[in-house]
Parts: sequence; structure tokens; C-alpha cells
Amino acid sequence: MNTQQRNEADREELLYQAQRAVIERDRALGIVSHELRSALSTIDMCTSALLEPEPASLQGVRHMAQIIQRSSALMHQIVQDLVDRASLDAGHLVLEREPTLLSDVFASVRAMFEPVAAENRLDFVVESSSDLPRVDADPARLLQVLANLLGNAMKFTPTGGRVVLSAVPFDSARSDVERATTGREAVRVAVADNGPGISRDELSLVFDWFWQAKPGASGGVGLGLAIARGLVEAHGRILHVESTLGRGSVFWFTLAAERRAQRARPIASTPTKN
Repeated sequence: MNTQQRNEADREELLYQAQRAVIERDRALGIVSHELRSALSTIDMCTSALLEPEPASLQGVRHMAQIIQRSSALMHQIVQDLVDRASLDAGHLVLEREPTLLSDVFASVRAMFEPVAAENRLDFVVESSSDLPRVDADPARLLQVLANLLGNAMKFTPTGGRVVLSAVPFDSARSDVERATTGREAVRVAVADNGPGISRDELSLVFDWFWQAKPGASGGVGLGLAIARGLVEAHGRILHVESTLGRGSVFWFTLAAERRAQRARPIASTPTKN
């Protein structure tokens, strides 16, 4: 291929990338605007009902206030997801890593999702080995990863289903992908469900920005899994997914144990000569 042909190929590649970027931007704007408009419409309807001349019952007022609160929380989550995506794309996300007890993070997650599981009549199980080491992680971002994974699992697992959050010791030497952690303890964290599962064709798409299992479904804009992947990668790890149609899915990743300071070796005394 001569210089002119290479330049032409480069121009075509740049044009293709620009067209893809425009399509992705328009798709993202469509999804975000749809979700924000739906939440705002819900808030408008509730506030209009609250301003009616005939006052609603106390129970009715409380119900509408809860709807407004949920819609507002969804809007805040969409905005935060967009901010996180921009930070991840720009490489500006800063982690506050520290020795972290998974039991503390799991306790926070349990408090967040037990009401959700009860409302959806799901069996929510938290399993954790008692002898796990502290992990080298940002606890707030780790909580965000688990919240995204659990929220997704509970969203698609049908009534009567089961969602399991677990943490067990992991032998990193068995993993070709994460062999760099050999020599340090590691912990495997997983979120499993027995929901409908993900088809083989969709498995390669689940971590794409704005991907949705059910396009148009309310409750998010398809950023959760992509952000979870980005946050796990910011920790130097990989977010894996395994799924079988009709049997459920497992999302898992590993975390390295905290780096322990080496013990100071006693200095051998030099024998004195008499």
C-alpha cells in the first residue's frame, strides 16, 4: 500500500469513527432525555395532585411524596452516572484506597438491599468467609460497584428468585488474566442470581455504555454495569460475567489483600573480641 492509499484509508477510518461517535451521542441523548422526562412527568403529576383544591388523605399525600422521592433519586443517579462516565473516560477518577473490611461494606449493602428484596419477594443471601483479609480498595467505590450489580440482579430476577452476594478466598495463581497478583492473598467477590440469564450474543455487550437488556425499560439508562466495570478496572482488576439462559448469571471480580508491611529483621550482633 502506497502513501496515498494509506492516507485514504486513514481518512475513511476517521470518518467512520466520527460517524459512530455521532450515532452514540444521539443514542445517549435519546436515552437520557427519555428517562429524565419520564421522572419529571411523574413529579409534575404528583405535585399537581397535591395542589388540587380538595386535599388528599394523609396516606395519599405520603404515597405521592414517596413517588416524588423515588423519581428525584433516579434523576440524581442518572446525573451521577453521567459524571462517573465522564471521569472514567477522561481517566480522572481518583480512588481513595485503604485497607478495607469486606464485612463492613457488606453490612452497608445488606441494609440497602434487604428492603428491595423484601418488596420484590426475593431471597437475598449474603455469604462471607470469617477469615477474609482486609482488601486494598476504595470502600465507597466498592459499595457503588456492588450496588450496581445487586440492583441489576434484583431488577431482572423474578419474584421468588434468589440473589447471592458472596466473598471467598481466591487463589490468584489459578487465573491467567490476573496472574500479576500471585504471591498476595486475594478475595473473590460475586453477585449471583437465578434469573433469566443472558444470551451468548448479549454477553459481549453487557458492559457497553447505555446497553439495556430491555430497551425502553424504566429504571436507568444502561450505565450501571459499564460504570461497575470501570471502577473494578480502576482497582487494577477485571469484572467477569458468566451466564446461562434460564439458569441465571454471576458477575464476579477479585480484590488484592492489603499490602502488609514487612517485619523488621533483627540485626545480628557482632561478636566482640576479648
